[in-house]
Amino acid sequence: MNNRGTKIRTYISHWRNLGYDNEKRLKHAATIARDNLKLLENCCIWLIPVIAFIMIVRCAYWGISVANILPFMLLIVEFLVMIILVREDVLLKRGIIKKNRILTRTVIFTLYLVTLYYDVVRLPEERNVLLCVFLVTYGTVFDIYPENNLKIAIGMFLLTGILEYNLESYSMFRYNMLNNVIAILIGCFVSWNKVKNKMEVLVREEYKKELQEKESQISIMMSQVQPHFLYNTLSTIRILCGIDVKKAQDSLLNFTEYIRENLDVLGSTEMIPVTQELGHVKRYVNLEQMRYGEKLQVEYDVQYVEFLIPPLTIQPVMENAIKYGAGDKRGGGTVKLMIRKEGHMNVIVVEDDGNGIDASSIEEIPVKDDGRTHIGLKNVKERVEKMADGKLNFYSRKGCGTIVTIYIPDEKD
Repeated sequence: MNNRGTKIRTYISHWRNLGYDNEKRLKHAATIARDNLKLLENCCIWLIPVIAFIMIVRCAYWGISVANILPFMLLIVEFLVMIILVREDVLLKRGIIKKNRILTRTVIFTLYLVTLYYDVVRLPEERNVLLCVFLVTYGTVFDIYPENNLKIAIGMFLLTGILEYNLESYSMFRYNMLNNVIAILIGCFVSWNKVKNKMEVLVREEYKKELQEKESQISIMMSQVQPHFLYNTLSTIRILCGIDVKKAQDSLLNFTEYIRENLDVLGSTEMIPVTQELGHVKRYVNLEQMRYGEKLQVEYDVQYVEFLIPPLTIQPVMENAIKYGAGDKRGGGTVKLMIRKEGHMNVIVVEDDGNGIDASSIEEIPVKDDGRTHIGLKNVKERVEKMADGKLNFYSRKGCGTIVTIYIPDEKD
């Protein structure tokens, strides 16, 4: 008996959660609700001119006194109100999911009452074709979860049954109620599969995003430990061992800390303090200054550090400025790192006086032979946008240098 009860509960849970676990369903519930509200708005926008056209035709054919246009006018007013409620931040205290549920039910029951009036009240001894069509199609238009759809269907079935029992003959009542049952079953089946298919699309998109994020993280990590950088750094440390043992030891410790931090952020989805990223940047700069010597000058103007950023945000930009900017310039150059607060934005600026290129965005950067200039900055841009809701601006002019500006908004309370 317990096994049977467990199986029944499993089947109900499978039906209720569209074949997924409850956590997965709830994770995408807000996205489905948001999409459905947009669909609801579009439906109301299209229904208003359709209803207005029907009202005009009825008035032209029967005259205003006979056309009974009051219900049509009330429908237009309701749909206008629905459009306003969807667009404005109304009912959001209840949450986007409950807002969607309330507005969707309101529109569905309004259209249901219209079809019920014309199919049952006005024509009681006719087959309720219009009502059956509505019962089949409303679930194919709107995204409704199975349990909510079942409640709606039961409510409409009971109200229809009460009216038809009192207004129709017994034979027509049995015929129409059977049609209603079939229409509701078909509508619920179609609705369940429609929402399930949408859930499958969202789950696949989520999986693809996770894969892309992992690939992005791996490419960022690999870009920081590329063979030529390892070779140059270790060669410099080897030379220092014969000149200044203490400096060689410090450089080796700095190098190991740099590698460890790169490996630590692999797979990380958490924001880190900007001070932590600054420490990582300075370790990298120290390693590069061993190689470039006095040719490379780095200036820091850090005015504000009380915010979080995605890991490996500043270091790849500094690497780009050193490798393709100041370090690539004959006679050397200077890289400036500036961090400041501007209103609700935390601004990070990396500027170099290198050779520069003619480009006003990352997409315009000509890809180097190793392909890394574009990939490194593009990965940083994507991480800043996805993880911090920020943005990255790139500006460079040939012979003048390059400026990369990163905007990180304050965290919302």
